[in-house]
Amino acid sequence: MTTKVPRPAFDVALAADKLLASNPSASERATAELLNCVAATWDKQDLPLREDAQAVARILRTR
Repeated sequence: MTTKVPRPAFDVALAADKLLASNPSASERATAELLNCVAATWDKQDLPLREDAQAVARILRTR
């Protein structure tokens, strides 16, 4: 049985993984790890944190 990941959580995790694959600085690595943590616990996070994570992920995708 697999658990369906909400699309926004998937997008946040994908942005984090792409950042980690790009030889990130220490602060970029910390940001990516935080985003992965939020994505992994998406259903337990409140709406403002989810929105912030999505905003950071959008910024990372445009870089």
